Amino acid sequence: MNITKHNIFYRLNTKITVAIVISLLVVLGISTYVMEDVQRKDTLRKAEESGFFISSTLLSNLEYHMIKNDRGEIEQFMEDMNKSREIETASIIKEDGRIVYSTNPNSIGMKISASYISNFLEKDQEQVVNTGFKSGRRVLSVVTKLVNRKECFSCHDHNREYLGIMLVDISMAPTEKLIVDNRNRLIFSSAIAILSVSVILFILNNRFIYRPVKKLKMVIDGVKQGDLTVKGDYPIKDEIGHLGDSLNSMVESLNNANRELRESYLKHIYQTEKLVAIGQLTSGIIHEIQSPLTGIYFSLKALRDEEKDGSETGRLLDRVLLHLDKVMNMAKKQLGFIKPSRSRPESVNLNDLVEGTLFLVVKQAEKQKINILKKFMEDLPAVTAEPDNLRLVFLNLLLNAIQAMPSGGSLRIISGVSSGGENCYVSISDSGPGIPGHEMNRIFDPFFTTKESGTGLGLFISKGIIDAQGGKIDIESRAGEGTTFTVKLPAGARVAL
Repeated sequence: MNITKHNIFYRLNTKITVAIVISLLVVLGISTYVMEDVQRKDTLRKAEESGFFISSTLLSNLEYHMIKNDRGEIEQFMEDMNKSREIETASIIKEDGRIVYSTNPNSIGMKISASYISNFLEKDQEQVVNTGFKSGRRVLSVVTKLVNRKECFSCHDHNREYLGIMLVDISMAPTEKLIVDNRNRLIFSSAIAILSVSVILFILNNRFIYRPVKKLKMVIDGVKQGDLTVKGDYPIKDEIGHLGDSLNSMVESLNNANRELRESYLKHIYQTEKLVAIGQLTSGIIHEIQSPLTGIYFSLKALRDEEKDGSETGRLLDRVLLHLDKVMNMAKKQLGFIKPSRSRPESVNLNDLVEGTLFLVVKQAEKQKINILKKFMEDLPAVTAEPDNLRLVFLNLLLNAIQAMPSGGSLRIISGVSSGGENCYVSISDSGPGIPGHEMNRIFDPFFTTKESGTGLGLFISKGIIDAQGGKIDIESRAGEGTTFTVKLPAGARVAL
């Protein structure tokens, strides 16, 4: 099988895991984005609340010093606030836009837009917050109205509702860092979750899907290769487990049916061998008897012609000739009955025919631990033959080879074309004990066998089938080195019985 098909990326459990992980990526990606947005907004809200609190706290402290009109304490307070890491700047700005107090001494006396201040003072809100950038850094700006209270009337016109504003710029760096940290934690947690789920899913899919499906495939491949004894174990009785049990039952039933069919077929072949051999033997005997009977008939007839009608010898010869004619007619009828009918010849590929016949004996070979080696010629020319007769020949040769190796061995099957290209051949070799030299001349004789249970008809019939076409069966054997039978047939020839 191609190595690519074993690649982990082609596995069913990998595909299922990838599909689920992609779904999780989408779901967790959306969830992470939503959660990150919620956390970011919550963090910004808390930053604004913190900004309002800081601004209110600063304003309370400043109001105390401002009511006392203690400019030194105010300036000292501003200087102390300048040391804070959270506060970028804090400024007290009058209605006309002039900065009167600031944590940045250089900005004191500077003016900002008076219209901005007046627009803000006209709003109903006491405090507003905005975000922006200052010196390249993001800040949270909290603007608070400075209300003209009774305590301030001693220094300020009591007709004025507001004295100005307090502007506090708070650094957003800690808030931004917190937002980034939260986002990174969410992404990391999601990645760990996806990785963990992926590993768990892969393990579960491998345990409950891939392995059972692999067992199913193993059984199917075994059946495809002709092994009907293969079975898979499915301890988990889910849908795949039940399917596997059903497949096991089906293969077992198929194996039983195949065994019965093979046994029936072999019995039929064995019986056919006996009947054909008996028929051929009987045919030969009748043929041998018919020739002298014919000579006797015509000799007696000549004698009868010399006798006068009505003589005692003539009447005796008539009776003999009558019975002799009945015997000859009976012999002709028996020959017609014994002579087998011929099936329709077909174009046969010897490789396919041998392969199909080998299937009938492969189990017996495996049982005897016989190693089967095949070397078939590609594009082997076809022969025009009656496949049943050829199948009988190869089945006899294969069975003989297997029976010659009861304790195991090597069975080699080679097909090819003779050097001149006029003949196709199939050789079947075994590594058995071989045939003694003194028995080689009798190997094709009817009823000659070296096996206790043999009939001695298989090779006799096989040779007759091949000889009828003009083919040939060669045998090579040495004691202790095995035996090789080679069937040679004219390319495109018809093989008949």
